[in-house]
Amino acid sequence: MKEIQVIINEDGSVKILYKGFYGGKCFLEAQKLYQKLKALGVDVKIESTVKTEEYYVTEKAKSKQFYVNGDF
Repeated sequence: MKEIQVIINEDGSVKILYKGFYGGKCFLEAQKLYQKLKALGVDVKIESTVKTEEYYVTEKAKSKQFYVNGDF
C-alpha cells in the first residue's frame, strides 16, 4: 500500500516519508506534491533526501519468483 506521511514539527520543519513506492517513483510523487504546494503559495525547500530500502527495489525484483527443488 502506498502512503505519504507528512510530519510537521513544533519548529515548523517538515518531514515527508514515502512508503510503498519502489525505485525512483517516490521522487516522481514528491515532485507532484511540491508542485501542488507551490500552486497554493507554499515555498518548498528540500534540505536533505534520504533513500530508503524501497528505493533500491525494482518492480521486477518485487515480483520475483523463487524455485524450490525445480518447482514453482
